[in-house]
Amino acid sequence: RAFVGMLDDTHVGFYGNTGAGWGMVMGTTDGTVGIGTTDPIAKLHAVASGGLIGVFGQGVNNSGVHGFSSGSSGVSGTTAGTSFNVAGVYGEATGSTGTVVGVYGKAVVDPNGTGVAGFGNATGGYFQASGSGVIGLSTTNAGAGVVAEGNGTSGTALTIQNGAISVAGAGVGTNTPAFIHIKTASNTCGGSGGLSTALDNPYTNGDPNALVFALSSNPYGRVDAAVYYPAGSTPPSCPFFANRWVLFLSLIAEASNIPDGTQFSVLVIKR
Repeated sequence: RAFVGMLDDTHVGFYGNTGAGWGMVMGTTDGTVGIGTTDPIAKLHAVASGGLIGVFGQGVNNSGVHGFSSGSSGVSGTTAGTSFNVAGVYGEATGSTGTVVGVYGKAVVDPNGTGVAGFGNATGGYFQASGSGVIGLSTTNAGAGVVAEGNGTSGTALTIQNGAISVAGAGVGTNTPAFIHIKTASNTCGGSGGLSTALDNPYTNGDPNALVFALSSNPYGRVDAAVYYPAGSTPPSCPFFANRWVLFLSLIAEASNIPDGTQFSVLVIKR
């Protein structure tokens, strides 16, 4: 059973006496509507608990949820959750064909407009110690956490301003797309002069299509070549490194000055 009545002097609402309580109220002065809260602070203020979703929108041939504002947020979400899938605003694409998008933002008219903006102002983030404005996560090998696409060859796919690119966890011998490789006796080949050193990284091993960029800490500050050796090949003086990328220091005069312990900064881009 339920009834419609006055919560107090300024709120009218729906009351369910089998557990919902004041499930929905409206402020009689400002017209704010609260679902799951008796003190709404927005035109529509939904508070979810018990594993429920605050606002769920489903569109067949249109937007499930659409917000528009000229001076504030069209759609705003806040969460106190601590896991990745507990988000203030969450979008999920379940279609199997076509262009399927969970969250879509589009900037029109104003060239300085932003379709989707993320602002990190926390002391802890999902992937790193500081807060993250936008996080993209792929759970399949064929997926991508974040995709940026420009408008043809003259467009810009990604712009970075006032900051650097950071690879979380990158360091010496780490299984990350940017890492530090150290030349040792066990990964060196190319004759007694040690003309090359083989990489051992999951982003490079077995992938001849990877783009490998390396810079050494030797006095010449460069790597002359990065060559991939496929299975079945016989690398010159490197018979133990099939399916691996090998960094060559092709000039003997330079290579002879590079001892074990020399570090190489390596960046891998997949295609």
